[in-house]
Amino acid sequence: MKKKSYTDWAYFDSLTDDEIDILPTTEEDLARAVLRMPRSPKVRVPVTVSLDIEVLTWFKSQSKDYQVNINNVLRIYMETRKTSVSECK
Repeated sequence: MKKKSYTDWAYFDSLTDDEIDILPTTEEDLARAVLRMPRSPKVRVPVTVSLDIEVLTWFKSQSKDYQVNINNVLRIYMETRKTSVSECK
C-alpha cells in the first residue's frame, strides 16, 4: 500500500469471532441480492500476467474456465471503479 494504514491490525488480529460485530444476513437481504455476471466481450486479447501462486491455484480449483473467471473478476472491479475502456486508452 502506498498510503499509510491507520488500522490497528494487532488489535484486529487479537479479536475472536464472537467479538467481531457482523450484521446477520436476512431473507430480505438475500431476496434483494443480484448476481452480477459480466457480459462476454467480443474481442479478447491474449496477455501474459504474473499472479500470486495462491490466487492462480484458487481460481484453477474453482473451474476449468479459470481464465474467464479471472477476467470476470477484473471486469467487475473495473466497472465498480466506473472506469470506461475509453478512459484506459
